[in-house]
Amino acid sequence: MGLLAMIMYQDSSALNPFKLLLAIAKTLLPYTGLVLLLAGVLGLFMLLSHIPILGEILWVYGTFVLAHLLGRFYWRNEERIGWF
Repeated sequence: MGLLAMIMYQDSSALNPFKLLLAIAKTLLPYTGLVLLLAGVLGLFMLLSHIPILGEILWVYGTFVLAHLLGRFYWRNEERIGWF
């Protein structure tokens, strides 16, 4: 949630713990699902990263996948989070 806030506010004041905790509390169930999904995707990429060339390709692709999932989470929960 802190990374998402930094991207949206483009300022270090976005890491205000009260704003982050309030945003997490408002979207607890979807945020928990997002964290579990991100952990699963990251774990899969870590398992496959030991393959010489495929590992580097998967890390680059995985970064795009994780950024997309984070953006989609904000898009779906924008009103609930209430940052803008």
